[in-house]
Amino acid sequence: MKSMILSALILSGSSLFVANSAHANDNDFSFTLGTGFPYVGSAEVSMAAGEGKQRWFGHYKVGPDDDGFAVGFEQALDSDNNHAVGVMYGALGLKNDDSDCPSDTDLSFSGALGCALSAAFDWETVNGLGVSYSYYFNGLNEAGWRVRLEAGKGKGRNTDKSYTSGNMIVSYQF
Repeated sequence: MKSMILSALILSGSSLFVANSAHANDNDFSFTLGTGFPYVGSAEVSMAAGEGKQRWFGHYKVGPDDDGFAVGFEQALDSDNNHAVGVMYGALGLKNDDSDCPSDTDLSFSGALGCALSAAFDWETVNGLGVSYSYYFNGLNEAGWRVRLEAGKGKGRNTDKSYTSGNMIVSYQF
């Protein structure tokens, strides 16, 4: 069911991109690369809308042990387009799924080390509905640096537990 909803959102977003591309200029599309926490890498494709005061985006995030995809919409709040708020669906953050080592784990050094490493890198993506705040140093839909905070509520990809999660991204928009 979740994959059907995500597929429908991706298709809807793709339809918006295609439908609006007939009216788009070359500078209406942007590509962004960044890093942050807990995701260590991010790539985003976006399209300007609403006379440059809005944007639709698709965002891929890579973490230390999992990755995710999100689609969303942002609206500028001020006349300089530096501050923006948005809504998004998809990867919101990462949570440790708190799986313990089995009680029959080998108590040798290698067994303990393996258990410690698996606990340190046992993260799962939290997928759900979230909100964002972004600060664009040169304005929304303009080339330059951006800081974005995202937060929301969703379910873990592997455990299906409900979590509140978020992340921070520092990126450059080309």
